[in-house]
Amino acid sequence: MAEAPLTRREEEILLGVLRLYADSRKPVSSADLRENCSEDISTSLIRSVLNSLENKGYLAKEHVSSGRIPTDLAFRYFASMALKNLSSIDLRRSFRRPQEGTRDIRTMAREISRAISAAHRSVGFATAPSLVDTRLSVCELYPVSRDKIVFVALAQGGRIIECVLDRRHGYSWEHLRSFSNYITRNYRGWTFREIRNHLKVQLVKDREKVADWVLEALSLIAPAVEQLPSDVELFWDGLEWLVDIPEIAVDRRSLKALVETVEKKERLLGILDELLMNGKGGTIALGADWPRGLNPPSLTLIAVPYGAEGCGRGVIGLIGPKSMKYDEALPNLSSSALILTEASMDLSAGGREIG
Repeated sequence: MAEAPLTRREEEILLGVLRLYADSRKPVSSADLRENCSEDISTSLIRSVLNSLENKGYLAKEHVSSGRIPTDLAFRYFASMALKNLSSIDLRRSFRRPQEGTRDIRTMAREISRAISAAHRSVGFATAPSLVDTRLSVCELYPVSRDKIVFVALAQGGRIIECVLDRRHGYSWEHLRSFSNYITRNYRGWTFREIRNHLKVQLVKDREKVADWVLEALSLIAPAVEQLPSDVELFWDGLEWLVDIPEIAVDRRSLKALVETVEKKERLLGILDELLMNGKGGTIALGADWPRGLNPPSLTLIAVPYGAEGCGRGVIGLIGPKSMKYDEALPNLSSSALILTEASMDLSAGGREIG
């Protein structure tokens, strides 16, 4: 059904129905609206507006004598309003900041996904940038025994990489310090993926053009860089919130899609890639809007990207019932994404020393 325009009064009443339904998940009556209305509106006027909204396809009745429940058209209207109004909201009012002292994006993303899940009683999720796509800030090589060396690297964004390497040729502390300074000076700001590819060229194709001591330094760190995981990390919490919601518990298709989406990382990452490929802002997918033919009738997915060029990028979001409060969920997610983006940029610019 095409979306019919709403008057100001119809919009106010519809939003009232949507919010009350999100709280109770029960049909909303004119008396419920009258009791929760901030203005002095007569019950007869409310009934008239409800009838109009029903005729326009935004509300429906389960029984002749029951209250109204929102239709998919109403939920889509609510979601579109949340997206439209987002630009007028001060996103710097964080709904919850991570604990003081949290210094890496991975930990912050995990903490925020948990907080978002608890705040909205839905599945909260967040991705942390792949380690190989973060950028080197500084590295050090430390001797720890006669035959072992520790490679320690700080990635921009605050993540620390440690790897134990075989100690070759009895390198002295001075040798290792020289190697560390060379690697930091020449590869600072490169992603570890770029460093990995460059090392392969230097150690194979251009080997004869590279000074011997540089070859020793590059050969020493190559195993550490080569074994870094390429996978994007995914954190999620809150599945238990949704399996108890009646509209989802009785909807086997939605329940199956929900469980498979959160438990199969590659599926969720693929969905997020498709949803966010056409824009930089957040997106809301209701039911049939989910890509890959999933079409879970009772579920909504909200995803908001974070990060910046050179700092790594990720996504934070919610999977919940279509009846969720979009005007609260989207600003909270966007505020959290802003926190993560600014923290990524601060940590990237800061370049803390190790040790």
